[in-house]
Amino acid sequence: MTESAAPELSLSSFPLPPRHERVLGNGLTVIAAERARVPLVAVCLVFKAGSARDPLGKAGLADFVVELLRRGTERLTADQIDEALEAMGVDLHLETSLDSTYLMATTPAEHLAPLLRMLAELVQRPAFAPVEVRQARKRTIARLETELDEPAILAADALGLVALPGHPYGRPGRGIASQVATFTRADCVGFAKAHFRPSQAILAIAGDVPADEALALSERELGRWQGDGQELEPIPVARPLEQTSILLVDKKGSNQAQVRLASSGPGITQPDALAARLSCQALGGGFTSRLVEAIRVNRGLSYGVSGFLTETIAGSLFVVASYTKTESVKELVEVALEETRRYRQEGPSAEELLRAKRYTNGLFPLMIETDDLLARALAGLKRLGRPDDWLEAYRERVLRVDSEQALETARRYFLPGPFAAAVVGEAKGLSKPLRALGRLRVIPAESLA
Repeated sequence: MTESAAPELSLSSFPLPPRHERVLGNGLTVIAAERARVPLVAVCLVFKAGSARDPLGKAGLADFVVELLRRGTERLTADQIDEALEAMGVDLHLETSLDSTYLMATTPAEHLAPLLRMLAELVQRPAFAPVEVRQARKRTIARLETELDEPAILAADALGLVALPGHPYGRPGRGIASQVATFTRADCVGFAKAHFRPSQAILAIAGDVPADEALALSERELGRWQGDGQELEPIPVARPLEQTSILLVDKKGSNQAQVRLASSGPGITQPDALAARLSCQALGGGFTSRLVEAIRVNRGLSYGVSGFLTETIAGSLFVVASYTKTESVKELVEVALEETRRYRQEGPSAEELLRAKRYTNGLFPLMIETDDLLARALAGLKRLGRPDDWLEAYRERVLRVDSEQALETARRYFLPGPFAAAVVGEAKGLSKPLRALGRLRVIPAESLA
């Protein structure tokens, strides 16, 4: 199949509601989209700070603070918050990523005003009661100890340490037990005051409410929220690796190993990020990808392998992730490196790129199908500084990516030189073969708790 087959990807109509935007006097950006399909409304409040803002020596603080937001305010106890949310039929979801923090909820449209009032209460007046901080420390440390039995989680943390040494993205956002044990109420208050400010937030509302009403309610319930308008310092761009480095996490008794390989990728807002995403889909993004064919189908080294981009703002990682028997780790790494090398030379075929476009455009409507997904997308796109027509034009931009662009991103980002590797397994059977691949450092699994 040649690229002349691309016109088969003609786009059907996909209407999106008009968006209305207002910046309140306190700097809060509000976006409203009326979509009256069911009598529900979704709200997404996004802050421009996530776990990459954890202070040095306080890994996991952002996630810790966000968990405590619903554990009491200056006026409401945790039980009172839960009762109020239940009365509104709200399931409040709190989430922290490397770059952002999300507060999301869906409620019957008639409860939009009290829901916004509750969000205002949580972000303006969190109590961080000492007893709640103590209990949260215990819960977090217990969770971290339990996650020692999850090799995939350990591999993700280890990859950050070896691929992004000293960079804010390299710190384990879920926390480190010894650092969590030092968290205080003052830490929580300081983090919230510095990062949970109206000028650093975006509120998106989508669903069965007129846009002018949604904007007016936002002004009424959140317009008195105070905070300075100072911009956060940007996260520094991660430096490329200068030599191949391998971090082996010694998990005694394991007869399998989790394997991660990584190199520097584009920041999610860079011009070539979309071409890199499509090229990555062809290399390792599905059951028909090159990596699956080479590692699972042809060699039987693993049941699962994928290639993906972390898609963070200040540069990202291209990652190959898999698992295999201890004795097969070196072979799996060598096959992954060889298949990626071949892909950098050839790029995707016209048929592979066409499949990647079909998959990406086919998945896109599902990502904004419901009101909560639409609200999250609108807030996230504003947080990234996307143009107003980003959603409408997205699938057209996908179609415009050509093979030359996909090949160029493969050559630039997909393990083109020194790489980082994180392996979780028993060191006794892994140290010697891994040492042959690059500089090796071994740490006990317990150090990642």
